[in-house]
Amino acid sequence: MSITHLSLAICAMLSLTACSNFNATDLNPYFIELSEPSLVTIPVQGEPTHKIRDAWVFTQDQELGPFEVPVTLPVLEDESSTDLVIFPGIREDGREGVPIIYPYLRPIQVTLDAIPGETYPIDLEFEYYDDVSFAFVEDFNGSHTFVLESDDFEGSNLTIVTDPLDPTNTNKVARLNVDQQNPVCEVFTSSLFLPSDFNNNAYLEINYSSDTPLVLGVMQTIGSYQIPEYIILLNPKPLGNKLYLDLGSILNDPNIGQFSLLLNLSLEGSSVTSGEAFVDDIKLIHL
Repeated sequence: MSITHLSLAICAMLSLTACSNFNATDLNPYFIELSEPSLVTIPVQGEPTHKIRDAWVFTQDQELGPFEVPVTLPVLEDESSTDLVIFPGIREDGREGVPIIYPYLRPIQVTLDAIPGETYPIDLEFEYYDDVSFAFVEDFNGSHTFVLESDDFEGSNLTIVTDPLDPTNTNKVARLNVDQQNPVCEVFTSSLFLPSDFNNNAYLEINYSSDTPLVLGVMQTIGSYQIPEYIILLNPKPLGNKLYLDLGSILNDPNIGQFSLLLNLSLEGSSVTSGEAFVDDIKLIHL
């Protein structure tokens, strides 16, 4: 992805108003029917899982706004031909109140010779930009690199199990478990990364579910020392959830140094008897 791609997405996001104001009695709109979003990937990009919630829709004359999809929208255009650009929208860092355009996915561009009153279906099938780099992709279906532990409890660990959501029983996911005798499970990757490799931008994508708060972070390696840096605490979520975590602030920290990816599940301070979390399809991507 070039800087032009990112600038376009950011400028679109910043300039967008909530929704164009129009008087339906003045003009006769046509309608666009936006489908449930999907993601298409190639093998090096991991599984096509996503949590695209919104469509940020633009015409050559209007900023229609972000809309939760699927949805059918009215469009008012004076021109006989309309150019539509549709950006995929996510909730940054899992925060419901922070909808953004996801800058690593290519928008969909459509030209319509539309007739007022007609409805035009548009498939929202998104792809990553060709120049997005995948520094790390982990699907747990083979050997994996979350093999290092930094807790002191032998009974808590990361194991590979069958995906509870997979009806074919072929997909594998990672399971972290804790109990009152083994209240912390903290694991990190043997894969190491340098901030200088990321051009000051990166997102961590992760599928997860848990019944206990799950913490994502990085493990800094400074000489012979390993120092955890916790980034976000994720509240319990049901199966099938996904997070997009912006790592820009971490990468721009001059003190971060070499780092690994870290997962932490803990019952410390809780009276709950046991807890578990499932994670899968972890991607570290950047421009």
